[in-house]
Amino acid sequence: MRYAKRLGATWFATGHYARLVQGKAGIELHKAHDRSKDQSYFLHAVSRAQLERTLMPLGEMAKTEVRERARRAGVPVFDKPDSTGICFIGERPFRDFLGALRFRIHRAQSKPRTRCSSEPIADLPSTHSGSARVCRSADGAATRRRHGLSPPRTPRANVLVVVQGHDHPLLSSDALATGVVHWLTEAPSMAFRAQVKVRYRQADQACRVRTSG
Repeated sequence: MRYAKRLGATWFATGHYARLVQGKAGIELHKAHDRSKDQSYFLHAVSRAQLERTLMPLGEMAKTEVRERARRAGVPVFDKPDSTGICFIGERPFRDFLGALRFRIHRAQSKPRTRCSSEPIADLPSTHSGSARVCRSADGAATRRRHGLSPPRTPRANVLVVVQGHDHPLLSSDALATGVVHWLTEAPSMAFRAQVKVRYRQADQACRVRTSG
C-alpha cells in the first residue's frame, strides 16, 4: 500500500478471493462468493484503513469465471493448475526445501550444527496414562509432513506429541484464547455466537465468543 501511494496510485487491487462490503461503521471484510476459494481467512491482520483503499474484484466471481475471462483476454496461464503447495516456494519436495532452508540458516549463524536438527517426539499411550516414550527424529518437520501430523507441540519442551487413535483427549478442546482481536467489522459489545476455524481448510465450527479484559 505504501509503495502504491508513492507511485501516485489511488487504489490498491489484489487477486484475493474475498469481498469488501461498506458497513455502517466502515468497510467490512467478507467471504468470497466462491467458498471453495475463499481467502478472507488470510487477511485478518490487514487494517480497515488499508481496506478502505483496496479493490478485490475476484471476490464476486467463481474461479471458473475468472479462468474464462483470462482465456478470452489471451492470458497464457488461464488453464494453469491450481497451486496446492506453499505459494512462495512453488511445487517442490517439502522435505528438501526445509532441509536446504535450515542449512542456510545454520550457516548464517556460523554454528557447527547438522543440516536437520533433531526433535523429540513423545508417543503417548491411547489411554493417556503411564509414562510417555520419547523418540528421536533426525528430521522432525519432514516426519510430521510425511505422516500427516501437525503441531501443537508442548511449547516448553518443544516436543511433538503423537497419540494413538482418533478419540484421544489431547486431540480435542472445547475452548481457546485468541489474544487481542483485530476487528474488520463493527465490534460487538457483548458475548455473541459466531463461526471459527484455526486453519485454512478446516470447516467453520459454531462457537460462542466472549471478551476477557
